This record gives sequence, C-alpha cells and structure tokens, in this order.
Amino acid sequence: MYPLFEKNEIYYYLLTYEDAYETAEVYTKIFLVREPLTRSIGFERNFYFQQALKLVYYLADLKGSLIAKDGADGRIVGFVFTKDLLMKPTEEYIRENREYFLKIENLMKLTECLSDEFIETNKIKDGECLYIMGIGISLGFLGRKIPETLLDGIESIATANHYKYVLADCSNPLSVGLFRRKEYTEEKYIQYKSFRNGDKYPFMNMNGGIRLMKKKLTLKNK
Repeated sequence: MYPLFEKNEIYYYLLTYEDAYETAEVYTKIFLVREPLTRSIGFERNFYFQQALKLVYYLADLKGSLIAKDGADGRIVGFVFTKDLLMKPTEEYIRENREYFLKIENLMKLTECLSDEFIETNKIKDGECLYIMGIGISLGFLGRKIPETLLDGIESIATANHYKYVLADCSNPLSVGLFRRKEYTEEKYIQYKSFRNGDKYPFMNMNGGIRLMKKKLTLKNK
C-alpha cells in the first residue's frame, strides 16, 4: 500500500488490517505506560493487547485512522485513531467483551460527561463531528513533528468527509499542548477528583483532570 504522504522521512498511511497487529502492540505499549486513566485501571498487558487488537481491526474497517512508519525500517512509530463522535459499540460487542467494559465503565462515563454538553448544545448529528480516540508516538520519535502531521492528515480526512468539528479528550499534559498548538480550543475540563459516578468518586486519588479539545473546520463545498 502506498503512503498518503511523507514528511521528514516518516511515511503516513491509512490504518489497514495488514498493520493491525503491530499497531495494537504500539498502542498497548504507549497507553499502558503513558495514558493516566488507562494506567489507573491496572490492566494485565495481554488482556489489554487483545482488546486493543479488536479495536484496531474495527477502526481499520472505518478507514479513518492513520499510522506513521519510520522510513528507515518501516516499523510503526505513531498512530491516531478516530471515529464518528456519535458512534457507539453495539450491545453484542459489549456482551462479548463484558469483562473489559466492566473495567472501563467509569472511564466511559467520564468521557461521556465531557462530550454530552457539546453534543446537546451544538445539536450534533451523525457525520458532523470526528472524534479522536487516541494519539500516540513511540518515545524514540518524539520531537519529529509526527503528532502534528498526524493531526493535519486527520483534519484533511475530516474536511473531505464534510465534518464540521474534530474533537479530542486529553488526559495527558503533552497532548493538551499539542492540540493547543494546532489551534484547538478547550471546550470543557473535569477534575479527576471531582468526577462522580453514582455515589462513587472513582478517580479521587488522581491529580489533574481531563480536557475536551475542539476545532471547528472550514468546510469545502459539496
């Protein structure tokens, strides 16, 4: 498969089945160590990888996620995963992966609280807001503008598909800085300690919080 584009000897591709396994490995390695909410749950690595692999195959079907490969050896060094904001997992998928969804129940509720107001206020419909589920770069490749280039690529895809917005939730301070540099604005902030699900405060021992970052796109004429 030919790359969509190249920059600084890094090649960028649509995520496909062919690269699913390696992409899931990179995603697992990054998120288990560097994403605060994922780390707080305490996943066993192989269990998390199996869930990541299912997710990556699903996203490959949607044809809206990107990966970055090192031009020197072809290995995957970065990714950005996206879906339509209103797209939810099916009941069948949730039943088949019940253990996983039980573990991430509080995390899912937190991200819903972050975006529900935006959806209601802007009367968001299917096909209007592209949601960035995750973005990650291998440690040895930080500082090479890979995340910025991945975002540029995703915004081009979103614009070509007539999306009005790109949205992302950011729990990592480095990600917040990235989105601000790319002219995303903060839509909402939830402090971990203050988040409540029912009568419980599941993240009360965590410092910081999670931000909803938004960019309004300039639409092309259909």
